[in-house]
Amino acid sequence: MFAHRPLVNLRVDIDQCAYQLFLNGGLVTSNLEGNAHEDQPVNHWLRTGSNEIQLYMYKSAGEPDECDVKVAVHVQDNDNDKIPEATALVLAHSAKATAAGSPTQGSSPPGLFDSHHGFHASDKGDLRVGPVKIVHLTGRGSQIYVLSRTFEAQLPFPEWAFFRGEKLKQWWEFESEKASHPAYEEVLRAYQGVWSLLQKRDVTGFLDACEERSREIDVAYYKQPGETRAGLRRDIENAMKNTKLELATLDGDGFWKYTVGSTGKLIALTQGDRGSPIFRFQRKGGPPFSLIFPVVFRKEGDRYIVTR
Repeated sequence: MFAHRPLVNLRVDIDQCAYQLFLNGGLVTSNLEGNAHEDQPVNHWLRTGSNEIQLYMYKSAGEPDECDVKVAVHVQDNDNDKIPEATALVLAHSAKATAAGSPTQGSSPPGLFDSHHGFHASDKGDLRVGPVKIVHLTGRGSQIYVLSRTFEAQLPFPEWAFFRGEKLKQWWEFESEKASHPAYEEVLRAYQGVWSLLQKRDVTGFLDACEERSREIDVAYYKQPGETRAGLRRDIENAMKNTKLELATLDGDGFWKYTVGSTGKLIALTQGDRGSPIFRFQRKGGPPFSLIFPVVFRKEGDRYIVTR
């Protein structure tokens, strides 16, 4: 099996492609202006058993496909930094390869692989990797191509609470933008409720609202119980004490971006082409500097619960 306490990262190399990258429905990274070269830790999106990576590639009608994509799953041993990082699988797409009839060229092959031996192919391997798939969405999502693949492994993570969240509509599932407004307003009210705790400087109330998130992050990254909550308290209190910073309001012009995870189980309001969080302490007088605090909800009945 995998290391007793693995650290899993997605290494993202994307050029000439507006995209959103999801793992099990969680938004790992996004850039609607294209281009990214970064590593993202993803233990908190994984579970033992079946997992799915989905890359949403956005292409306007009539524009050529210029996407050059490589997303690799890298695994390290949290308890032994002398063991080198290993590549478990690769998800790739190339516009040039598409023109040649091989759109997923550069992806690692499907099959069984042995994590104890550098993820080499093995009939007794403990990692099962599915084939790469490409789906072109229709309707209001017709500008989206979804590149995806699944993988199965025994990992030391539970079924996170967000997997049990109620399914929410994606923006393209609404008949029109106007039809999405009631759902948007409902989510905005959930954000306003949590933001008001920061406005009142009720740090404990904010931490309580984020308790599910903090507890699961502790488990995902092998921290002591309460460690994430304590770190979040320090960060918020330091931001509040900084006389050069002020809490940004939620009454900006227009609408925040309504982002539902690829499985429909997670919802966030974000700003900008990089999907930046809307909770922030910013430098007085406005940009360019701010401290951000991501908040992602799941829905349970009539409640929105901070889960990431």
